[in-house]
Parts: sequence; structure tokens; C-alpha cells
Amino acid sequence: IALVLGGVIGLWLLALAGIRQEYLAAFRRAIAGRTLDVEGIRDMVRSPAAIRTLAGGLSGDDERQVIYTLSLLESADSDLLAPHLVPLLAHRSAEVRRLAMRKLAASRDEAHRAEVEPLLADPVRAVRREAARYLGRTAPAGEEAGLRAFLSSPDWRVRAAALEVVAGSAHEDGTKPEPARDRAVRLEWIDGPLLDSLIGVEGPGRADARVAAARAIAALDPDTVHASRLDVLLDDPDPVVRGEAMAAAAAVRDPRPIGRLLEALRRPRDRRAARAALAAYGEGILPLLGLYLDDKILDLGLRVQIPGAAGLMQSQPAVDFLLERI
Repeated sequence: IALVLGGVIGLWLLALAGIRQEYLAAFRRAIAGRTLDVEGIRDMVRSPAAIRTLAGGLSGDDERQVIYTLSLLESADSDLLAPHLVPLLAHRSAEVRRLAMRKLAASRDEAHRAEVEPLLADPVRAVRREAARYLGRTAPAGEEAGLRAFLSSPDWRVRAAALEVVAGSAHEDGTKPEPARDRAVRLEWIDGPLLDSLIGVEGPGRADARVAAARAIAALDPDTVHASRLDVLLDDPDPVVRGEAMAAAAAVRDPRPIGRLLEALRRPRDRRAARAALAAYGEGILPLLGLYLDDKILDLGLRVQIPGAAGLMQSQPAVDFLLERI
């Protein structure tokens, strides 16, 4: 009986191994075909075994497959995922490097400084920022010392990356990292010479440096003395820089550029950023918006954009403002 039972158990284990291999193969085919339910899988990715299985989709040069797999692993434990992310830091795709570096920066991993350091010179601003976040957190002398050393770097790319970390800049999808416990202290590190050193950058990285400066100003308290530095950024030839400057002006409640933001509604490339910035000023500017909207002398191209700015406020006073002018 024992021999028979042992044989049955052996056959059953072989069958289980075969089923598991077929399951893994089907799972990998689903990853390659991008047919898995992303939201459903995210809830299941909790165990090291599940992470190892999914991590198979991170190999290879297929950018879409790797990005898709990273989306499936969004809720995975960053610490368990870290070893699988490191090879992606050298991926040819900037988006893959960005996503991998962001996930690694959110982990407690400290073992891969050597692999991350070259990314401080990555051509993509978001990659450099997440590299600075990781390297600051893992600095041998402590995070404060690491970030402050970066802010004093002779390389503007390193200064800008560290400045975005200090300012708590949002990720490209609009989400923000967890605020640092000493955020108020960190913001005191942002001074005029540092901002001017980035605003004055020329050459291919000019726009990236100025975006970092605008985002840093946006993180400061209302009525900051650095708000005047937005003037030159609002006139920048790059629409991305102008958009960041508009958002920063609204964030620090600087009233001086409101007229310029209204004028920006005339320009197709600036309209979306201008509407969002005007809305961020809040209900206090509704009377001014009303003056512009009701002024029949102004061209229609500007006036028709004003309701969109008011609508973004999503408040009862804004609704009343719009209803009064139907």
C-alpha cells in the first residue's frame, strides 16, 4: 500500500509541476499579448512568487511589453521588486527608465547606488529627479547632507534634479510623492542664487532647468520674495516653461501676472495652462474674470475662454458666476 501510495503521490506532484509550468507559460503569453486585467492583477501582486512570475515580462527590448508589465507591478512591494528593476535602468526606452527609477526610488533599497549614479546625467528630467531622490535617500552621510551636496553641484542637471526632490514636485502622472517630514526645513534651502543659477542656464537643457526653478517657486509660501523671478519664465519661448511659470504664479498667489494669464488665453499653445492657472487662483478673481467676460470691446477669442477657467474652479460661486451670464 505504501508503495502504491508513494507512486500516486509522485504522479500527482509531476502533474502539479506540469500544470504550474503551463500556468506560467500562459501567464507570460498573456503579458506578451497585454490581455491581462491591469486593475485585477494589481490587487494580486503581493507575494514574491507573483512578482517573480510577472517580472519575466520585464526582460527584452519590447518597450510596450515592459511598460505594460511595470503597470501590472504598480502595487507590488518596491523592496521585493528592486532587483528586477535595476537592469531596466539602462534600458534604451526613456519611459522604461523613468518608471523603473521611480519605483526603485520609492523602495528601501540601498544596494544599487553605483547603477543609479549615471542617471543623474540622463537626458530625461524625470529620470534625473528620481535618481537624485534615490541617491539622496541612500547617501552615506544622510539624506539632508546628500541633497544639499547635490544642490551645490557644479552640474546644473544635478542641482535641478535635487531641487525638484526638495520641492516635492509631482510625478508626470500628476501624483505627488509622500511629503518629507522636514519639508518646511528643506524649502528654506531654496534661495535666490540657486534659482538664478538654473534660470540662467543656456543651451539644450535650458527648458529643463527653468521648469525645475518654476516648480521650486511653486512649492514656496504665498507672497514669497522669489515670485518676481517668474516674470522672465512667463516670457520664455518654450510653452512648457511658460505653463510651469503660470502654475507657479497661481500656487504662490502672485497677483501681478493675472493680466498676462488672461492675455495668454488668446494663444492656443498657452490656453490650457492659462485656464488651469486662473482657476487655481480661486474664487477671488471671479470679479476680474467677469469684467473681462462682459467687456464687449475685447475680442471674442479671449472672452470665450474665460468660462472654461471659471468652470475648472468647481465651486458654487463659480457656478453662480456662469449661470448669471447664460
